[in-house]
Amino acid sequence: GRLTGCVWLRHCCCTLGKLRYGKDGREIFHPLQEQWIKGFVQLLAEDCRWLFRHGKVNASLFHTLNEPKFFIQPPLEKRNWLIEPLDLQILRKDVEQFEQQFKVERTLHQQLIGREGQRLKSFWHSDNYQSVLMGGREFRFGFVQAEIIRALHQASFTDNPWVHGKILLDKAGSRSEQIKNVFSGKPYWRECVLSDGRGYYRLNL
Repeated sequence: GRLTGCVWLRHCCCTLGKLRYGKDGREIFHPLQEQWIKGFVQLLAEDCRWLFRHGKVNASLFHTLNEPKFFIQPPLEKRNWLIEPLDLQILRKDVEQFEQQFKVERTLHQQLIGREGQRLKSFWHSDNYQSVLMGGREFRFGFVQAEIIRALHQASFTDNPWVHGKILLDKAGSRSEQIKNVFSGKPYWRECVLSDGRGYYRLNL
């Protein structure tokens, strides 16, 4: 219950309410109003536990993110949602709050490569690496291009961040013979990727 787990709800009409104690001492959902919801909502701690233990959970109640005392219930025609591990999201703000509260090191690579960690902070990527932020600029890539960026990013955590082009092409599943052919149509790729002129490449970090 110390790190918030969220799921994304599609645009649907839900019931907003609070939990109140009934005569038998049990908590009962008390509806207040109907409201259209779209975006992240927080899983209850017990639903997270069930999800991790059994690989799925039918969630029927969620915390709101902006109003922690309120809860959201799915519409009547779909009283619960099936949540699976791939649906679970941990938001950046919650990670940072958790790390500050419990004094957790920001990332493992900062412990391993010291000052190099400060350099890598300027790099951000989406889960599929098709969207990348570097030096304050956003770059977008296709699937094969993104796989090359992924491989180079992984290499940046090692002692030797330079990777041969043929290895990159193989990892990305590309039939091209040259890296530059893969990135045709993306002239800004050289701002992200450096070449040593001998067939090796690394991220421009």
